[in-house]
Amino acid sequence: MSETTRRELSQLKPLSTIELRFVPLDFVMHWHRCGLAADYFAAHLAYTFDNRDAARAVLSTVVNELLENAVKFSSEKSRSASLTVNHYGEWLAIETRNRTDARRAESLGALMRDLEAQSAAELFLARIASPSGGESSPSGLGLLVLKKDYAVRLTIECEPVADGSFEVFVQALLHTDELEIR
Repeated sequence: MSETTRRELSQLKPLSTIELRFVPLDFVMHWHRCGLAADYFAAHLAYTFDNRDAARAVLSTVVNELLENAVKFSSEKSRSASLTVNHYGEWLAIETRNRTDARRAESLGALMRDLEAQSAAELFLARIASPSGGESSPSGLGLLVLKKDYAVRLTIECEPVADGSFEVFVQALLHTDELEIR
């Protein structure tokens, strides 16, 4: 997916939008809500597709991964975060926004740089083969799986905020053809 296509989509009015604003602490305290929210979004969106069961399965996986990442990596668990799905006809844009600290922002930036340098499959294999433990454990595996197995086009942006934290924007773009053929 080229940056131009992403920019073009941002200029279009979506056919539909679903948004969830949440406090990450609530999901930390009741982790099953991540799956419930993902399943709801997926079931709602699946009605646009002929193969609803396949579409629902893929969408639930993608939404759940982005939602869980936003919850886990929010540095301020009491600050509002969001999940938004925009349906543009041929494209679905699944987006999260949350705040994080400098260390996690750098880790996300490194993941994007790594994805520009090598394929998701190569990067996934390298990360699972590396020794893990504590803070040095491989990160971004879920996002790599989305890119590797579901043809998701990922965008991750981390913008510094005046208080020293970073506003994180993660977008997964899915072409609707990918949901019809599974």
